[in-house]
Amino acid sequence: MSAAPEVAYGASPAEKRQAADRLRALPAWFGIDSAREAYTARCVDLPVLLARRDGKVVGFLALAETSPAACEVYVMGAPPADFSPARLPAV
Repeated sequence: MSAAPEVAYGASPAEKRQAADRLRALPAWFGIDSAREAYTARCVDLPVLLARRDGKVVGFLALAETSPAACEVYVMGAPPADFSPARLPAV
């Protein structure tokens, strides 16, 4: 089994676009092109956490501020094959 993914905060705009492009690998959830592109475009302006494995972005989570003291998950994506229970380390 490969190592657990590294999680990083503070992605560059290019990394954010690359991460949001992971939504293409999830057609059952993000199959409408215009909606997927809207999520991708907005991610560039939001705080994003990246999950990397062996230096490659394998997933992401974008946060949207809802008030000065709170935020919510705007969108997240990780292909099921990368994060299935069988591939995650036991905790």
